[in-house]
Order: sequence, then structure tokens, then C-alpha cells
Amino acid sequence: LYDAGDPFSYALATETGVPKPSFFAMQALASILFDAGPKPPVSPVAFTLEDSAPFSTELRHLIFRRSDGTFVLIAWLDIASTPEETTRPVVVRFGGEVANVAVDSLRGLDVPKQTLQASRAIELLVSDHPSALLFNVVCP
Repeated sequence: LYDAGDPFSYALATETGVPKPSFFAMQALASILFDAGPKPPVSPVAFTLEDSAPFSTELRHLIFRRSDGTFVLIAWLDIASTPEETTRPVVVRFGGEVANVAVDSLRGLDVPKQTLQASRAIELLVSDHPSALLFNVVCP
């Protein structure tokens, strides 16, 4: 959990206990995924991810569903981190209508979510740092 003499490790804190950016990302992710409610019903959501680098294999994603029906799509690029953040656009296309769309950069609890207008296609800037897209599916 902390750098044991290796400042380039994947630890959450430095050797002296100072939180690293990964600590705040884990803290934000835990707050988004924490769900004390009942188990949500199993119902898939139709979506596709269109990477602007079509032949790349670097785009990764996970999708979760909270008990309140909110879906959380986490996307990132599986590339080496650098001081200069590498981003590229990815289009999320939904198979139906969505509502209550927000993007969370997972940079920490003090960084506000960005609210987006609901659409069947949403463009995200994805980087080596995970981002979360939160949305609800609109039932006909």
C-alpha cells in the first residue's frame, strides 16, 4: 500500500504515508461503487465503445450496476503513465435512451462530476487514468 523505497511502485502512498494520486482515485472509485442497497436485477445494457484509434488494443472498460439502477462504466487506456497525460476520444453509443449522465474523473472526492446532456452517443476523453461514466437507462 505504500512505497517501500520504490517511488515508481503502484502504491497508494509514499514511504512517509503521503497519499499519491492513486489513493484519491481509489477513494473516489470506492465512493461511487459503495452500495448498501439490495442486489440489483440482472439486466444488461446495450452499448459499444468506439476508440478513435481503431486498431488499438489499449482501451479497457468495466461496467457495474448499482442497486438504484445506475450504471457505472469505467474506461481507461492500458498505457504507461507519463507526466503529460495522454488522452484520446472514445464514443460511447447506447442501444437506447439514457438519463442522468455524469462523468467522474476519479481524481478525488473534491473534484466535481461533470453533468452531460443525455444522448445516444457520448464522447469521452479517455486516458491512462480511469474515468467513470454514470447513467440510467430510460425504460420505454
